[in-house]
Amino acid sequence: MSMESNIRDAVEPLGPPCAANIYTGSAETYFVFNYQVIPDNFADNEPQHERYLVQLHLYAPHTQNTESLRK
Repeated sequence: MSMESNIRDAVEPLGPPCAANIYTGSAETYFVFNYQVIPDNFADNEPQHERYLVQLHLYAPHTQNTESLRK
């Protein structure tokens, strides 16, 4: 599985649509995520792991109460 599909699988049950980088739909409430992969734990001049830096953003009208969605 890719990191993108893992993020989508985790976020989609919450309800609002979820998109990578840019959302082009018409929903007022939605999630957008991005991530960066960097090498980590070097040994013998080679990375032993990859570190994923993930950002998940919730966009909603300022009048909407999103407290339960954020929990």
